[in-house]
Amino acid sequence: MTDDEVILSLDTYTINPLTGRTIRIGSSTFNQLVIEAYDYLDSRLVRRATAPQLTEAKQSYLNIETGRMVQYRTRTYFYLIQRAYEIIEDYYLVPPRFVEITQSYPFLLYLQDTQRRLEFLDVALRRVNFYAERDRLNSNYRRIVKESRQFVERRQRETQQEAQLKKLTELNIVLCKECQMPVNLNKLPESGLCEDCSKE
Repeated sequence: MTDDEVILSLDTYTINPLTGRTIRIGSSTFNQLVIEAYDYLDSRLVRRATAPQLTEAKQSYLNIETGRMVQYRTRTYFYLIQRAYEIIEDYYLVPPRFVEITQSYPFLLYLQDTQRRLEFLDVALRRVNFYAERDRLNSNYRRIVKESRQFVERRQRETQQEAQLKKLTELNIVLCKECQMPVNLNKLPESGLCEDCSKE
């Protein structure tokens, strides 16, 4: 195939904006769309601003497996819903194996290429399953991670407090044992309480 033939074959089809299906340029469907409300610009059909409103707003959903639009209340729609497909973000029809992952990471649905979208979803699903299996097999893993995180946070607080106390002693200031207000070291009674706290 020559370069000119490849370019010609690319320009012979476009997407029907109402159904999401591929249609041939110059076909009766294409011509009907152009006559009624669309202009063919940049290799796609664009609705004219002066076009009349759609008489019946047909709600449709994008089947992420096929990349096709599925009209609401059609046979295909009911077939997919019966097979546990779910509608995500009021636009995407998602198969059951991808529902949880798309709810957690909806940006994966925004990819335009159907094949890439499915590949990304599959990779994300495998990663989530891997981590879930790892956590299941190593039941102590979460506990160990939590304990180590708590230890690090506690150590950071202690280090911070030590640094603050060192700075306060350099300034000849201590904190009241009760209210933690700064008090001049020379004016602090033996009880370690400031004047206000010692009165109470």
